[in-house]
Amino acid sequence: MDSSEQKTGNIYGSGANGIILNTENGNLNLESGTLKIKSSGKAVYNTGSGTVTVNGGNISSTESGYGIFNESTGDVNIQSGNISLTGNYATTRAVYNNGNGKINITGGYIYAASAGSNYAKTIENIKGTIDVSGGEIKGEDTITNSSTGIVKVSNGTITSTGWNADAIKNNGGNVEVTGGTLINTNQGTSYTGSVIRTDG
Repeated sequence: MDSSEQKTGNIYGSGANGIILNTENGNLNLESGTLKIKSSGKAVYNTGSGTVTVNGGNISSTESGYGIFNESTGDVNIQSGNISLTGNYATTRAVYNNGNGKINITGGYIYAASAGSNYAKTIENIKGTIDVSGGEIKGEDTITNSSTGIVKVSNGTITSTGWNADAIKNNGGNVEVTGGTLINTNQGTSYTGSVIRTDG
């Protein structure tokens, strides 16, 4: 616990259960300070039906790992703050929605970097819902809908910078874009990345 007036403490950790583990129907609010992931760990691991709200602070890593791992039916609300994973590993995920939960993004900055052609995924959705109505999301494969999930974009900025990557990649679920700004910085070049790619 950071007892200072500024509330800007740092917590470092690794391991499968995360720096912060939110179980059952608990509610977690992250408002300041820094969580730094090491050795393929998870910064925030939401395993139940509880709600995680990010309204400030920083989640970072220079190694592989997960910024926010939503395992089950819980909700994650990202309103502000900085989630920036710069470890250059293909297994990196800034936000990973593994179950039937929902990720609501209304603000903040979310980024994952990777090296070579095996890109990290800034946000990966498996079966749940990603709802983007604000904020800035940046990386190579920026939002990946990997299975039967739903991705909705109504506002915000989504930028892909990879030479063969996509701002939104859909592999079988549903994608609905009604607003916002989607960018692939390699459009119009000899590279084969897309703004939106649907393979399913």
